[in-house]
This record gives sequence, structure tokens and C-alpha cells, in this order.
Amino acid sequence: MIMRAMSLNELKLYAALEKLVGVEGGHWQLTSSGAEATTQVVFAHYFQEARLEGKNQFIMRETFLEELSCVVKKPQEDLQAIITPRTALVSLEIADSLSGLLRPWEVISALMAQKKVPLHVDVTEAIGSMPISVQADYISFDASKLGIIGMGALWSKHPVRPLIYGQRTFNEGLVKELLNNVQKVLETVSSKSLETARLRKRFEQASESFGAYIIGKDLPRLPHKSYLAFDKIHPNALAFYLQEEGFNCVEGPEGVSFTIAEGFTGDIKQAVTFLQEVSQGL
Repeated sequence: MIMRAMSLNELKLYAALEKLVGVEGGHWQLTSSGAEATTQVVFAHYFQEARLEGKNQFIMRETFLEELSCVVKKPQEDLQAIITPRTALVSLEIADSLSGLLRPWEVISALMAQKKVPLHVDVTEAIGSMPISVQADYISFDASKLGIIGMGALWSKHPVRPLIYGQRTFNEGLVKELLNNVQKVLETVSSKSLETARLRKRFEQASESFGAYIIGKDLPRLPHKSYLAFDKIHPNALAFYLQEEGFNCVEGPEGVSFTIAEGFTGDIKQAVTFLQEVSQGL
């Protein structure tokens, strides 16, 4: 295979990305999105393990491989209970997208090494929000979290079978812009993480004063995520009301998930009080 020459900005970008996701060495490739990066890993193992070696079980959120006679199991808290000798790959997100709860990565990495099952981690939710340290065979993310639409990246310990054959090049301007954004994040991620956690603590303490239940409060979480529930208020009603007021929040099965950013005030008491009043007697 003839390797294309990389530009200086691309070489600098990969060096910066190593620091961003906490890896050394290995192989990088740019993709059109985080979804493409994940698909790259999944199909590489489908063609190798599933088709050639009969390992056709995948533990991942998406189920599209079921159409190719594979067994797809959704991730669960006890991964050991669903891993079998036929497991080809475990693909997980770094944290729950609603609560921000981080998975116990030291335990998971040790289990994967023991079982000799490759591990892929999507770290998109954590990019730019906190320092990242995950031991995995593959790490990917969507660059939209870094202000770049239409790009993603994949790191792997070893070369990955390509999903798209032929020489791929990315606009040099986009590569340079992503490099600049990554460098800025590296300079600010620690202080931003502390400031976001401070804003969240203030928001959650205020919310608890009028009845909020903080889901996952005492567990390790992404600093910019807060998942709240209130008695007598359906999550759909509260999320809709607050979205109309300009809040960055989404409905979950148990409550409403908030994404906290710089300047977040989080004054939701009026909305909560109003919805509790109108729901009395229902």
C-alpha cells in the first residue's frame, strides 16, 4: 500500500490529538464524522472476526449488523455477563449522554484485556469538557464538539482495514482550523472543567432547594451534564417549557438533561413551580 504524504498541519494535528485523548503512538485517520469513525472500527472487525473467524457477537448501541447475521447486544452495566468467546468487539460511549455518568473505565479496560476482546470508545461527549484518559484499542470522536462540522477522527493501536478505499484528503483549511481549535482546548480544558463543575454545583444546589432529584449526583460524571427529575412533573412537559425559554436541555426517561456551558445561570424555579401548580389534581 502506498502511503500518502501528510501535510505539516496534519502531523501537528495528530500530535495535538494524542494529548487531547491521552494516547501515545498508534495510528490516526480523519473521517467525515464520528459516526464514520465508529463504523470504520465495526466493519473492520466484521470482515475479520465475523466473516473469517466466526466471532459474530458485537456489544454496541447500534443494531445494523443484525442484518448481516451478527448478534448485537446492547451494552449493560455487567459487561462480563454478556461477553462470550464469540464476541468480536465492544463499542461504548465514554459516558451516558443524559446523566453524564462516566463508565468505570479501569475496570472495563482490565476486563477487555482479560477476555482479549477489542475495545472501542467514543469520547465525543467528553471532548473539550474534561481531560480524557481511557485505555482502549480504538478511540474516536466527532469534531463538532470542537467547532468543526463534517469531520471526525479515529485513533487505533494498530492499522485498521479501510472503510473507504483510495486516497482520502481533507481540505487543508479545515485541518488547520481543527488544529487551532484543539490547541485552544488543550490550553483551557482543565480550567473549563473546574468552572463548569462549579456552575453545575450551584445550579443543582439551587434546584434541590425546590425539590429536584439529581440523578447520579454522587457518581463520577461529565462536568457539563446535569440530569434532574421533579415530583409531579413529566419530563416532556418540563423539557418543552424550558426549551421554549432557551435552555439547552433534552427529555430523558427519568428527567431532564441539561448541558451546562459558560454563562449558564440555570434559573428554572419559575418553570418548575408553574408546572407543579397546573398539574395538581391530575
